[in-house]
Amino acid sequence: NSTRRFHIKEFGLYVQDTWQPSPRLTLTTGIRWDKAAMPRPQAEDDYYYQTAEIPSPNSNVAPRVGLAYKLDDRTVLRAGFGLYYAPFSSGLIDELLLGHAQFQTNFTVYRALSTAPVLPGSFASVSSIPDGARNLAYATPHFRNPFTAQTTLAVERDLGRGFRLAARYLSSPGRRLLTADDVNLGVTSLEKTFTILDAA
Repeated sequence: NSTRRFHIKEFGLYVQDTWQPSPRLTLTTGIRWDKAAMPRPQAEDDYYYQTAEIPSPNSNVAPRVGLAYKLDDRTVLRAGFGLYYAPFSSGLIDELLLGHAQFQTNFTVYRALSTAPVLPGSFASVSSIPDGARNLAYATPHFRNPFTAQTTLAVERDLGRGFRLAARYLSSPGRRLLTADDVNLGVTSLEKTFTILDAA
């Protein structure tokens, strides 16, 4: 299926307000909530139920706070903190939509596998593809957006004649970055019967 289209609907709610408790201090606080409505794959793998859907987290709550404090008539101290969630990339969602390997199939073939072609050869038919060569892609139930916890601290000084000098500190570490695990589960090739020994 080479022509495919999908939409990722993004919903967001936020509230923010600014207070001035004193002539020297200004506070700005807010909170934001984001939610992505993921498209559903058009097919699924019979053995991997995770390929049937792409989970979307409900916990993307991002608080933000900022303050400005006037140290004197020409110097201001500023500080801020906030969480910022990254949206899912459309390339990643496209990979998960094709992860069931029904429309497009991705293979990893090693020379030791039976009927593995030698480059530049190709498979003669679908039935000649070795067991365990097909690659699936799916998201776990804990699939969630990466985010940054941004902290800023600044001191600004008015030098006069339209000039200002500022010293700033910025921290923006990434959290919950997306990773992939190769579970490398092949097709079942062995069946066993176990006898359970109990009181009966």
